[in-house]
Amino acid sequence: MRHPTSNDVPAPVHSRPAGWASVLWRAVLTAGVTIVVAIFLYGPKGLLSRRKSSDENGVTRIAIATKDSAFNVVPPSRGGASGSVWFRSRAPALTLQLRAAGLVPSKRYQLELSTDQAVYTVARLSADAQGRLSLDTTLAQLADDACVVANRVPPRPLHGRIKLKFWVRRDWSPTVAGSPCSGNGDGDSTYALLEENEGTFYGTR
Repeated sequence: MRHPTSNDVPAPVHSRPAGWASVLWRAVLTAGVTIVVAIFLYGPKGLLSRRKSSDENGVTRIAIATKDSAFNVVPPSRGGASGSVWFRSRAPALTLQLRAAGLVPSKRYQLELSTDQAVYTVARLSADAQGRLSLDTTLAQLADDACVVANRVPPRPLHGRIKLKFWVRRDWSPTVAGSPCSGNGDGDSTYALLEENEGTFYGTR
């Protein structure tokens, strides 16, 4: 104990932060940790990102959505549509499964497949009464469908590594009753759905 008459300088006393400051510091630290974890899990390259393209079974998922003129996704609350295309990453043939919703009911659409070399119109389909699209098909090669007459792209065998994107386009073709090539006949060829990510297919043929 220091004597009352001592000339020694007393040791500094380190007081604890006031109660409110301690609470505030803990809150800021907790919020910071939460943000870092959220980015790690749900960010563009996060473990649980909805845009993650492949799973452990070798199935690739390509997200597709309506985009504005700046290529920003238009959410359903603003009239946007969305969907997905799935395919096995390694196979001798390209088996596709497409599911989408939020499109114009009963309208005709074209499915386009884009690679690093060309764009192929691979299928034509109609939205149902609820504006949903559904397609299951298998491609033995990359090629335009039979409805493409002018400016057909040369077929490409499914061999080796191929980067893929999928687009859904409004079918502007003339309306021809009973024809599988019949379109909406309105001249509108704009894109209803564009890719949010791309995938890679490895042809084993």
